[in-house]
Amino acid sequence: MVMGRKKDETIMSVSEVAKVFGVSNSTIRDWSDCSGHLQCTRTASGRRVFQRSEVEALVEKLRVE
Repeated sequence: MVMGRKKDETIMSVSEVAKVFGVSNSTIRDWSDCSGHLQCTRTASGRRVFQRSEVEALVEKLRVE
């Protein structure tokens, strides 16, 4: 039996964030790199990851505006 690593539910991938906002993965990358709408960190392999709390905060901010 192979033991998998438990997924960290506080971290979201580019594709997960894109689904939340209904936009493409490249739009999310632009939002994090160019516009500063979303802060991301990079994994050791260079992938962008986002804090779920920051994504939820942006959802709420956009809902209010």
